[in-house]
Amino acid sequence: MSAFDPSGLTVYVDGEYVGGSTARLSVFDHGLLYGDGVFEGMRVFDGSLFRPYDHLARLERSARALGLELPLGKEELLGVICEVVGRSGLEEAHVRPIVTRGFGAPG
Repeated sequence: MSAFDPSGLTVYVDGEYVGGSTARLSVFDHGLLYGDGVFEGMRVFDGSLFRPYDHLARLERSARALGLELPLGKEELLGVICEVVGRSGLEEAHVRPIVTRGFGAPG
């Protein structure tokens, strides 16, 4: 197994597209502190997302169950995910959108 190299990947963090090697998340993000967040695993085959609306509906249901509000509407979120896939040049991949409650004081 080879080591993972994020340098050629693009990620979307807090409204910005950034390089995978430079992306940062605060140690005070509630997703890190308490596991307070949701994620969805999406597959990319031949450069296209597989059943993206099904995955986004599940992400939305999961967020609602925790009282989290998605930061973008479904179409906007899908646009961001497609942009990340395109900028990263992904043809066959696993994409994981993650939504957390965000930065906050511990406790």
